[in-house]
Order: sequence, then structure tokens, then C-alpha cells
Amino acid sequence: MTLSIVNLKNEIFGPVTVDVGAGQSMIVAGVSGSGKTRFLRAVADLDEAEGDVLLNGCSFRSQPAYDWRRQVRFVPATSGWWFEIVRPHFTVSDDLYEAMDILELRRELLDSQLRDISTGEQQRLSFLRSIQDKPAVLLLDEPTSALDVRSISGVEVLIDRELKRGAIILLASHSAEQVEKYGQRQLIFQVGGSAYLTDGVDVSEVGTV
Repeated sequence: MTLSIVNLKNEIFGPVTVDVGAGQSMIVAGVSGSGKTRFLRAVADLDEAEGDVLLNGCSFRSQPAYDWRRQVRFVPATSGWWFEIVRPHFTVSDDLYEAMDILELRRELLDSQLRDISTGEQQRLSFLRSIQDKPAVLLLDEPTSALDVRSISGVEVLIDRELKRGAIILLASHSAEQVEKYGQRQLIFQVGGSAYLTDGVDVSEVGTV
């Protein structure tokens, strides 16, 4: 399985060309306003962009946006919710309970009003919701920004599991620890939308605007 991003650009960033294979992670880095979130949203076909994105050779332009986003999942730092109560957002199973335990989420939260739970709990639940149906690609935009050290550790346990099953992960993070752990390859955006790709040794330009 390969995610291929080909000359992707809009008014904020690009063009960017990069391939990421099954079970691989790549850090998306850069200062605020350099285009990281807009890039991830464009890969998920949530923002307009020129160029192409392909999963196993199949373009996002060849299928309904809903079908693409089931496979290529954008996970913002602050997610939206469709129901006032947590439970309808999930398929309840033993696997869900296990993952909630890893994230130190009380099972009673499933029957809570979203307005009554903390920002950190909502962020962990949002991440859990994003992985429950095992998408092929996870586009994670600061997934631990509201979390303490213990909660971050739980999220990273689940990220590691996703990589082990073969998921492709693009991760935008300001955490030095996460950059070191998941950034064997880094796509670094600069103010103005240009980006370069590095594997920690070789650096090559992949796009300018």
C-alpha cells in the first residue's frame, strides 16, 4: 500500500510530491501558518487543491469524497461531533473498551454529554473514533496538543499499533519527542508554502511557490 502525493498545491502551499508506504510514518513540520494543516486537509480532499493524491494507484478524483475519506482520515486537534452524547459516535466492542483503557478513559464517558467532559478527554475520544474502523491513512494534526504526559503515552501506544497493522501516518506535531519517534522522514513547510523532505541525512527540495 502506498500513498502518492503528486504536485499537490493550492494558494497556501506547494507543489508537494512525496510517497509514503504501508507501516510508515512521516512528520509534517513547520511554523504556524506555513501550510501544514491545509496540506493535510487537501490530502483528505477537504480543501481544494491542484495535483493528485493516490492510494494504491487510485486517485481521490476517481471516487466520491466520502469513500476517499473513509480510507484517508484527517484528524484535527479539535474534532466536531454529530450527537450530544458520546456513545452514538462509536461501535461498542471489547476492542473499544481495551483502547479506552489504554487511553485511561472511563467507560462511563460513553453515556456522557460531550459538553460535560474535558478537552483532553474529547481529544482522546476523537482519536479513538478516528481509528476504530481502521482507515488506511491517518492524517493527524496535533493529536496530543491538549494532553498530559500519561495521556500522550497512551495515544502513542495506539499510533504504534496502527503502524504495525500497516497504516500510513502523516503527523503534524510540535512535540520534539514525537518528531524524533515518528520523523524518520520529515516534510518541512516554510513560510510562503515551500516544503522540503528530509530523512535526517539527505535533504531535497520537493516544491516551491
